[in-house]
Amino acid sequence: MNKIEIIYHSGIILKHLQEHGELSVSAIREITCISESDIMMAIGWLACERRILVRKYRNRINIQIAHVNAEVYSAN
Repeated sequence: MNKIEIIYHSGIILKHLQEHGELSVSAIREITCISESDIMMAIGWLACERRILVRKYRNRINIQIAHVNAEVYSAN
C-alpha cells in the first residue's frame, strides 16, 4: 500500500460518508469492498487531516465527516 492508494481509498470513503452519514468500519467494508486494513490506513490518513471523527461504540468503530470550526485553521 502506497500513499497514492491510501489517498484514493480515503476519497472513496469520504464520498460514502457524504452520501450515507456516519458509518461503521464494517459498513464501509461492505459498501466499498476495500479490505479492513486498507480502510484503517485511510481512516488514519483522514483523521490526521482532520477530515473525519472516529467514535467507538462498544466493539464498533464509527466514522463521520468532521464539521470543522473555521477558527481552528485561523492564523489569528
